[in-house]
Amino acid sequence: ENHLAQELYSTKTNLKCVMDEQSFMLSEVLNWRLGDTVIFGAKQGTPVQIKCGAMTKMVGEVGRAEGRVAVKVVKTITDVNAEKSAGRDV
Repeated sequence: ENHLAQELYSTKTNLKCVMDEQSFMLSEVLNWRLGDTVIFGAKQGTPVQIKCGAMTKMVGEVGRAEGRVAVKVVKTITDVNAEKSAGRDV
């Protein structure tokens, strides 16, 4: 049992950060060209979803660290699960 727990903790997992979702007309998307700029609503400090697969596991805020885009975790998986259980959107 200890070995299994140790293996699970050392398993890699993929996370993605969803900064914003927008809807566009397909005709508009098909007209995009190299170099076009697509503007989304996320700004510094905007809440973003950190997902593992399709499930939101954490919520963070967009910012910068060491000259790169970064996300500061502001809600953990425990917070997210509690909000979902209470019927609130995350």
